[in-house]
Amino acid sequence: MQTNPPRILALGLIVGLVGLATSCGGGSGRPAGPPVPVFDTLRTVAGRLSYFTRGPVLTRRVDGRLDPDSVLTEPNLPRSAPLFPFQILAPDGTVLAEDRTDAAGRYSVRINFGPNPATQVRLRVEAQLNLPFGTVFRVLPDRFSGTPYSNQTVLLGDPDSERYDIDLEIALDDAAGAYHILDTLYEGIVKAKAGLLATPPNMDIIWAPGNGAASSLDTTSDPVRLTVAGGIAGLLASNTDEWDEPQLMRMLGEYLLRIFFAEVAPAPTDDATAPLLPSAAWREGFLDWWACEGRNSGEFWDTEGIGAAGRVIRYFKIESFFDPALGSLGPADPNVYQDPANVGLGSRFTVAEVLWDLHDFDAVGVDTGDNDGITFPLAQTIRFLETLDPGESYPWLFTIFDILTNPTVGALSPVQVNIILQFPEDQGFTYPGTPENGHLWPEPIFPEGETPNTPVQIGFNETFEGTVDTLTPDPVNIELGLTSQSYFILQTGGDSRITAQLTVGQDLTVEVLRLDNTLVASGQLQAVTQILPAGRYVIRVRGTTGNPQLEAFTIRVIIGA
Repeated sequence: MQTNPPRILALGLIVGLVGLATSCGGGSGRPAGPPVPVFDTLRTVAGRLSYFTRGPVLTRRVDGRLDPDSVLTEPNLPRSAPLFPFQILAPDGTVLAEDRTDAAGRYSVRINFGPNPATQVRLRVEAQLNLPFGTVFRVLPDRFSGTPYSNQTVLLGDPDSERYDIDLEIALDDAAGAYHILDTLYEGIVKAKAGLLATPPNMDIIWAPGNGAASSLDTTSDPVRLTVAGGIAGLLASNTDEWDEPQLMRMLGEYLLRIFFAEVAPAPTDDATAPLLPSAAWREGFLDWWACEGRNSGEFWDTEGIGAAGRVIRYFKIESFFDPALGSLGPADPNVYQDPANVGLGSRFTVAEVLWDLHDFDAVGVDTGDNDGITFPLAQTIRFLETLDPGESYPWLFTIFDILTNPTVGALSPVQVNIILQFPEDQGFTYPGTPENGHLWPEPIFPEGETPNTPVQIGFNETFEGTVDTLTPDPVNIELGLTSQSYFILQTGGDSRITAQLTVGQDLTVEVLRLDNTLVASGQLQAVTQILPAGRYVIRVRGTTGNPQLEAFTIRVIIGA
């Protein structure tokens, strides 16, 4: 990476003046003496910036299955801290030079100390990344602080030496986690920016040991605010995320998804193995994929606790979520995420693996192992996703397929998409087409080109049929034709009075939502009437009573009634 040239300030220069006397009226002047020399003392100040880390020890049992009681280790060897801003300071605080460390965490600057070389200088570094495209990421101890973490060390040097060597190793208890967070996020944000046309916004990362066991992202603040869990003080078994590199990269994926790509999914269920709404599967699968893609590693792990109190709470290999040799030890075993039944349009694992397979060639074009022979430039996929309009798009896995197989793009054929869907794991469905006994999601309920604001039933007197499981309020498994919710896309061309009616019993309701899943209106007695401005909406049919039965329904949507 190109670095800015260091700014150098001299401690002091004694400039020799040439004494010159002249005579007046014929008097002779004193001859000029030799010039006073300029005393410059140039010194090289160089060294390395590094920080200590923790890392997981992923252990396996005798039968080869992953041991959930794998732990976070004590500090590993120091890791280089690349591209961090630093300053060389004089004893009085004067900035002698400032720059950034290189890709190996090293630095070297030339400083003019003037006539009196300092016997003491300081190296100071901040937990801040000044990214090459103008974005700034910094780590703060709390949201009220305007100053990032900083560390410094003092060097007592020999004024007669031509070189000052200054190394700084940041220990765990000196906020090393702040530098690890930025070091991890750097690779991912640079990789994403290669495809993004817009500039990523600045982000403040709030982290401190003991600041809580839950991480969160607030994209409404300025700068964007990411809170990284530092655990609960005094509780070694609590969750800390500053050392979990895949989890940190997953948080960066959420930053990208919310800011640049259309993201409409409701929160997933606590059961990570349950089928999801296809939009929720897209969201969770995208994040799982980016956790690996951003690090260029197909292995994901998330831990909680430290030392003997630590354990792995999630683990997978994205290339093939299921490994028959691993099996499953039950719900508490991380291997439960590798159940081969967890595939389909409602599966986060399908989304993650498909996205990985789409881009799984290395930098020189070598397939990483699935032998499907298909790859697509990551930057181009990111650019396509950036074009999704949150007001027009309701994204799920087929959304990216529709883009890539569009003749104007010419990227992939449906045949190639199906190769990806079948290798190395069969995802259980094909593209394009309707899954057997089910509906594609969401069903279009207002065909393009229909004239709005007319008192006729949408679809030229067509009705739409479906089945809802009234016992289960959330999951969707459209491959089996068994759903607890049915979704329809509604297009209006102008302010329209919309009536949606269900011909069912009392156990279902109908709702109208915006594309961000916010509720516009909820039907009473299986009907809803609402005036809707021009745009796209979602109509949802769902169970409301929790009775253990399947409820068949027919829906009619009328404009102007």
